[in-house]
Amino acid sequence: MRLRSKLLTTLTLLLALQIPVMLSAAESLKPFIQSQLPVSSAEELMQILHGTEGIKCLGNYSPAEGYRILTLTTEEMMKLSSASPNGEFGAAVRILARDSNGKLEVSYANPLYWANAFRWKSMPSKTDELLKKVLKAGKPFGSEEGLSASELRKYHYMFGMPYFDDEILLSKKSSQQAALDHIEKGLTAGKAGLKKVYRLDFPANNCTVFGVHIGDGSGGDALILKTIDLSTPSHGAHLPYEILVRDGKIYTLPAKFRIAVSWPDLTMMGEGSFASIMSAPGGIEGALKSLAQ
Repeated sequence: MRLRSKLLTTLTLLLALQIPVMLSAAESLKPFIQSQLPVSSAEELMQILHGTEGIKCLGNYSPAEGYRILTLTTEEMMKLSSASPNGEFGAAVRILARDSNGKLEVSYANPLYWANAFRWKSMPSKTDELLKKVLKAGKPFGSEEGLSASELRKYHYMFGMPYFDDEILLSKKSSQQAALDHIEKGLTAGKAGLKKVYRLDFPANNCTVFGVHIGDGSGGDALILKTIDLSTPSHGAHLPYEILVRDGKIYTLPAKFRIAVSWPDLTMMGEGSFASIMSAPGGIEGALKSLAQ
């Protein structure tokens, strides 16, 4: 009886220890988080971010009238992203400052959501806490029910749609430096209507990530926002898109994946649906391929 009692006690303790882990794995995550920081302009927001220890501000741009996207990273984001296959795609945090009926709406891409969507081995918990504090985090949003970490790590919108690891090889150059020079030259010239938002280098991985603004065509940033960014708060922190250069090879993520994971509740048909931007994924990938080739 004593042995049985000990076994039951041990089993109970093991189950108790496992419960928090199980709950954590099933926790619902949403792509964006509202900020309650009382700022009146994107410039004021940028000053706060620039003055925050631990944050490295990258580029910022306006993808459409009334929208300002700010990008930043941290030492933790750089380290953890580079420890996972193609995790560098998610090294930058995207923040939106949007004029909404005369008020400044601020939100940002949820680091934990995107780390799981990009299959990081470890979560950027310090960055998550830092942003919550600095930006006075409010409610997560972007999906009614949210997705669990396990759902995000194998995310695809529906049957036949791409996964995170279905990355697209846009071009291959003779060396890493040749590829970087080619991309920089094209972005400076505004090739295919593209402009550089930021650049992040990972020398140890022979890898560089660019954030790019798509200005023209069926995949243009402004057109995407006008067509499917119809709800409040805005999903504008979806932008910009990323190009990854590694060992002379130039990659991007499938636009169908990149858009869908930002709007996981997007319907297939109707106003503001995937059907309404049917030509956008091809337009996005075409513009990036034109830059890379």
